[in-house]
Amino acid sequence: MRQTASKAALRTGEQLHRQGAVRECAAADGGAAGGVVAQGARHSVWVGVVDRRLTGTCDCGSRSAFCAHAVALALAAMHDGIDWAPAPQRDPDRADAAATFRALSAAERGGVLDALLAERPELRAEAQRLALALLSPTGTSRSTPDAASTALSDLRRRWPESTESYGDDYASYAERPQTDACTYTEAGATRVHIVKPTLASYEEFAAGEGLPVDDAGTRRTYSRHVLRDRPEQAPVWPPPRNGPCWCESGRKYKKCCGSPARN
Repeated sequence: MRQTASKAALRTGEQLHRQGAVRECAAADGGAAGGVVAQGARHSVWVGVVDRRLTGTCDCGSRSAFCAHAVALALAAMHDGIDWAPAPQRDPDRADAAATFRALSAAERGGVLDALLAERPELRAEAQRLALALLSPTGTSRSTPDAASTALSDLRRRWPESTESYGDDYASYAERPQTDACTYTEAGATRVHIVKPTLASYEEFAAGEGLPVDDAGTRRTYSRHVLRDRPEQAPVWPPPRNGPCWCESGRKYKKCCGSPARN
């Protein structure tokens, strides 16, 4: 916790814990969840260990990765002996190679190309084409409505019970994140993200952590993992009005999910 939280957060969190500010603390989603009262306000907090890292979420709006409320709850969880030990370390052989490559800088990708050409000199004739493929910016591809609809159908077929509330029509389902994001913002949330992972990466995460893939708690834990380790898959909502819509329809946000007719 000392490696994750700032000195100020540690100091304030320890004071809150000593003052009894943690009103409830219970095991939840592989970690601990509860309420912390500070300066007359009650905050909902979750703390846990994901990928061998301590992480926490709180509705206080702090920009800190581990705020004072999270520190207080973590101390209460340890004091109460709540079983929230780190999940098994993910197998590096099962790592998402595509996500790892996307995280490389242009210089690092150039090193990958140099290593490839050194190992396979017969490819030097294709060096220019390979350079364009390896060094071009990633993340420009879009999901088509047909692909998204197919993914939803696949999700419903695999886990029909835990995804029953999603429905089977993608157009109707796609309205839910927009409505939820509006609701959170109107309730006072200062930062809203929409997580946009792939089904394959979710299954890989669940298998690596030893978590049940059909459990809603696993999906929440995975969302926290994506927000921390793959922020490009969890953009801040709302996007600029003239920017591309978060749903990847290819249209501007103001003419898609951000249009008055859909809000």
